[in-house]
Amino acid sequence: MQSNLNNKISDLEQIEKRVLGPTSTIPVISRSQLRPLRDGRVVVCTSKLNGVKFLLKYNAWGFVRIQREPTYFALYVSRPLSRISYFGEVKNIVYPEDFDSPITKEQASQYEKFKEGKKIIVLKPKSLKRLKEGIPKGPLKKLPQGMRYTTFTKFVNARTTDDL
Repeated sequence: MQSNLNNKISDLEQIEKRVLGPTSTIPVISRSQLRPLRDGRVVVCTSKLNGVKFLLKYNAWGFVRIQREPTYFALYVSRPLSRISYFGEVKNIVYPEDFDSPITKEQASQYEKFKEGKKIIVLKPKSLKRLKEGIPKGPLKKLPQGMRYTTFTKFVNARTTDDL
């Protein structure tokens, strides 16, 4: 089971190297290392493995309809990983046409998920981390569908996605 997880994590590492270059890496941390952060709302978004490229390239997540301003962002990567694998601090939420957007509206329009009115969650510089073991889907299979909110306390203490 552990070697299977290592193979899946290797897939993430390969994507990181392709997007960021061979010398850049995303820091890997355990959730216990997050504990000193202040409490706040965590938005959990979902993605296929390919979606990780967008996250890494722009240090942001798009394109979402979001009402509440979260403090933190987490990304659930579906098959073959099936776990929450990334975590970062939210800087702001913008439209692609906003001045401080990491992506232009023209670039955004090339993505299938882009639709007028959807926003981008921009992360604070250098806050994106890959979770060492992540949060796997639980036996109840309460998988995040679209966006989900949870508390920071629940996030750092969760054994599976069922606990969120």
